[in-house]
Amino acid sequence: MFLLCRAILCRGWLLLGLGLALVGATRAGAHDASYPVAGTLVSIETLGSPATWTFRFQTAGQTGLNLGHDPAADGAALLVRGLGNNPGRTARIELDPAHWSPASGGAGFDYDDPSGSRGGVTAIALRDDTLVVDGSGENWTWEVAGSQDEVWVHFYVDEESLCARFSEETNAVFFENTEGELLALYADPPGSCPEPVCGNAVHEIGEECDDGNFDEEDGCTSECVVVGCGTVEYASTWEAIQDVVFDQQGCVFCHGEIPVSNELDLRPSVAYDNLINVPSPNFFSPLDLVEPAEPALSFLYQKLEASTLGTTLESGLGNSMPVGGTFPAEYLEAMYDWIRSGAPETGVVEGTAENLATCLGPPTPVNVDPPEAPAPGVGFQLRQPPWELPGESEDEICMATYYDLTQDPSLVPAEFRVDCPGLYGANNPSDQCLLYHRQVLVQDPHSHHSIIHIYQGDYDVNYSGSGAEQFGPFTYKGGEDAGESCDPTAIEAGLGYNPGCSGPAVRTVACTNAVGMVYGPPDYVNNLNSPSFSGSQEPYYEREYADGVYSLLPLSGVVTFNSHAFNLTTTD
Repeated sequence: MFLLCRAILCRGWLLLGLGLALVGATRAGAHDASYPVAGTLVSIETLGSPATWTFRFQTAGQTGLNLGHDPAADGAALLVRGLGNNPGRTARIELDPAHWSPASGGAGFDYDDPSGSRGGVTAIALRDDTLVVDGSGENWTWEVAGSQDEVWVHFYVDEESLCARFSEETNAVFFENTEGELLALYADPPGSCPEPVCGNAVHEIGEECDDGNFDEEDGCTSECVVVGCGTVEYASTWEAIQDVVFDQQGCVFCHGEIPVSNELDLRPSVAYDNLINVPSPNFFSPLDLVEPAEPALSFLYQKLEASTLGTTLESGLGNSMPVGGTFPAEYLEAMYDWIRSGAPETGVVEGTAENLATCLGPPTPVNVDPPEAPAPGVGFQLRQPPWELPGESEDEICMATYYDLTQDPSLVPAEFRVDCPGLYGANNPSDQCLLYHRQVLVQDPHSHHSIIHIYQGDYDVNYSGSGAEQFGPFTYKGGEDAGESCDPTAIEAGLGYNPGCSGPAVRTVACTNAVGMVYGPPDYVNNLNSPSFSGSQEPYYEREYADGVYSLLPLSGVVTFNSHAFNLTTTD
């Protein structure tokens, strides 16, 4: 499972269970990617009354245009933008999944909505080598105000997109380019798709916000600038949830104002502490009420989701919430984003202002608190120390840590130890390994990825080379001792590692030689001498093997964290 995650600090916590069993679900994500394509035609006519307005875009003679997705299942959208002295754009047009159908012969997909209910789009023919989009009528949202220097067309399916650019630079021929009328043909593919794109409903580096609409009263303008808005303003996402969700949806009436059998109190003074990492009072649910970073493992979210979707909860889990009502889909999305972002008590989670229809300040960095370590004999925990990102930036780094579970026999009982002579190199002198049955990875929700490697080469953790051709020098990250030298082999009893002690955050791609970058000692070769044993793009990732099946790690070794993170806020 992989997560597109964006943050100021990216930190990971990995829990490895020796024999503990707990099955959970995750919501999968995918790499976002954009692909430049040629544009055969773009035509926009907004003369006369809106009922007569028309739009067409066409590209043909290429391959891979359907991106390997089913737009009905994965979602599709359209954005058209003009740049120059008379700029303008549509809102991001989210296409109705119900209007998609497989093309005859299974060669692609067709979209048919004669009413143009979504942004005026009436028909789409999506094939592997052809994309044609037609629109008309008063639901079309861009009235061309004058000539355009260039016009971009962006077509999205799931988290991937196509872009076409009609301009002099792409050799497009403009036959009409005046107020209310534009016709351009034969554009070459652009060199790349642009970033950021204001209006695509994705907050990107260089934008203060991006909600994809033209509502100037919701705190994010059509120019992607944060401003005050015309509704109630809250200091944090949690404060807004307390009022808009728990108070206004009637949750507090049953949970606080009158006695209830499960004794869950959601009144403002106690609600947060009564939800976060608190076991569900329902005997039939093994979940916490709110599991930070994972909505699917949060009993509260399950109850709200059942109300929104109208599904029936499993036997013994009670009724959906709120009882007797339907929970709005926008509120459910806000709850999802808040929990996925670690369920913070302070700060503003991206997108929650729009979904709660209220005012919040600009998004702030959010960090997931590390979960409790497993009990000795049940499992153990590895932690990646924090590393900093300046505001509005991204980076990818590699960072080495060290652990040694041989010094405290209680951490790995004898039944989970096996001999593995020579398998993990110089940093496992005991020649013993451990068996583990389950792993959970928890990380800040703003990482593009976190991939975790175990080094099995011939160089000791304290090998001293030059520049990045080593794991150290080791220093403490965070806390009172931040910046001071540390010994990674000075293991703290009961943990199996030296907390906060790591090598530097070395800028590199995938912890290996790439584009002139170097990482690790001479024999450090990614996925050969340093295979990955965990990784995710999701803030919460869980993997459990079948009964009787285990994976293997050395009892001591060098773990390298490959972390790629985004910081879309203005705060370092």
